[in-house]
Amino acid sequence: MALVQAELLRDALRAQTDQENPILRYEEAALGPFNETLRFWERNRLAEIYTRIRGGRFYGSAGWTTAKALEAATPADPEVLTAMGDIGSMLVSPEEALASPGVVGRAMSVGADAPATGLRRAELVGTITR
Repeated sequence: MALVQAELLRDALRAQTDQENPILRYEEAALGPFNETLRFWERNRLAEIYTRIRGGRFYGSAGWTTAKALEAATPADPEVLTAMGDIGSMLVSPEEALASPGVVGRAMSVGADAPATGLRRAELVGTITR
């Protein structure tokens, strides 16, 4: 990861002109795709949490359904695990990782059958108040 970051910073400095800030160029090149992914995740996850607090079920967009399937399939499928690890380690953009043949399809089929992870609210409250 450090080598990738160093290459991006080098490229930004080499491409510098008097009118642009090389650090902004570097940040956009290095973090742009990941910032978008984090904003997408945060926006949908918070909506999901608030909907559940109100007793509803959050469906979100097709992209959110895919993200949840990827999350559920990660422990069950080595190709999905590799793609998610590459994204989490910022080795490739989410688009690049998910473009590998069959990754999303495998996640959708495996993730649909995967058990829900984590405690339900009542279980969590019960555990905390013991």
